[in-house]
Amino acid sequence: SGSTIADLEFVPVQTGRVSTRLVLETIAGCPDNTSSLVEGQGREPRVPITYRVPLRVNEYTVGPRDTLNIPIYLDADIRGAQIDSLAWTLRYTAVNLTVDTVLAGSVLDANVDVDLKPGEINFRAYRTGPNFGAIGTLSVLRCIAHSAIPDSTPLHITDMKVWSAEPTQLENDDGYVIVDACGPRFLIDLMGRSRFAIQPPLPVSSSTLPVRVDAETDDVIDVRLVDALGQVVASFMRVRVGKGLSTHQFDISQLASGTYTIIIQSNSRSSLTLTVPIVR
Repeated sequence: SGSTIADLEFVPVQTGRVSTRLVLETIAGCPDNTSSLVEGQGREPRVPITYRVPLRVNEYTVGPRDTLNIPIYLDADIRGAQIDSLAWTLRYTAVNLTVDTVLAGSVLDANVDVDLKPGEINFRAYRTGPNFGAIGTLSVLRCIAHSAIPDSTPLHITDMKVWSAEPTQLENDDGYVIVDACGPRFLIDLMGRSRFAIQPPLPVSSSTLPVRVDAETDDVIDVRLVDALGQVVASFMRVRVGKGLSTHQFDISQLASGTYTIIIQSNSRSSLTLTVPIVR
């Protein structure tokens, strides 16, 4: 005598409530058997959401022997992907940059392991709570810049891997560091950086999202709105802004109530990432 435990799955081939009968035979062909009624709900197949996993590093112009902090950003809320861990490598030229320390970022419920080598840093971020995958800074590099030939190094994000319950799409936005041999007193910024703000009130209840821009010179901006699943739901690309203060209205009439993230980037290398609640 004994018992057997097996997992069974009843998958109806049509929508709606469907029933079938499960027959258990003690011995094949023997009339002594047991039957049970099984019911299930047939549904249209669910198309899984693909979550964007975008990592970003900014661009810097510094003088020799300058100390700088370089954050590594996660630019989308991917908590819904149920990520267990995320791995990536940052490559750079060691003659231009010495990474002295790797600091913890501001993201919640994450533990980041680091393997630091000259010219290469390997990262592995692990989930420690439900907020792992929210927008924020994963890690910060504390570096010293060096004058060399060539005078710049890319900050290249590569070898990205993710372990998650839902499908993901990996994206990298690389940066670089330019080391000006003349020193920081002689650096020339050919384009002053623009500054951005969301025009009150918040939450936004109107059909347009007002963005205030303070530009030191003519600039071009890209605006993206990202939902809680990390999907870009609205984008306004190559928007020209004039020098000085101006307010630009972006159509959000198609967006439902919820919490979104606005990401603004400009040709002047300035950026803004902010949470924007919308109420209908």
